[in-house]
Amino acid sequence: MSESAWRDNEEDYEYGLGDDDSDEVTANQKPTVVLMGLKRSGKTSIRKVVFNKMSPNETLFVESTPRVTTETVTSSFINFETIEFPGQMSPFDAAMDPHGTFARCGALLFVIDAQDDYTEALKRMCEYFKRAYAINPNIKFEVFIHKVDGLNEEIKLETQRDIFQRVQDDMTDEN
Repeated sequence: MSESAWRDNEEDYEYGLGDDDSDEVTANQKPTVVLMGLKRSGKTSIRKVVFNKMSPNETLFVESTPRVTTETVTSSFINFETIEFPGQMSPFDAAMDPHGTFARCGALLFVIDAQDDYTEALKRMCEYFKRAYAINPNIKFEVFIHKVDGLNEEIKLETQRDIFQRVQDDMTDEN
């Protein structure tokens, strides 16, 4: 295999709204990462561990998110916004302004609880991916398989393969 086959294309990881002329990003142009998943899948826990430096053990006591949560993440090298939708709320409800949200969305992260039956989560995820893509075909879609720490390695791999295959089948069936 050639050496170039192992290189990642850096453009695949550009989640922002880059402007070659300026490093400044206005508030309404800030790259946006949208977190979704069913209720109790771990969206808030992931957000708090990754962006708020909360200990993973502390997230066991995080309460369910009752409303859409928007947070600006800033540091010396990164500046973006996260929007977390509660599992019981559809981001495509007209009152949620889905076009406004997904038109500026750089990445959509869907969180799946590996310890639950994830059939409904996969159906919802595929539906959301298709609808978000119809609004903005430049969105990067990511799937986080969460709560795998209680599973053995064989089950972890089988869960990942199963999720990948089901999603691929669903997306292929509907082009």
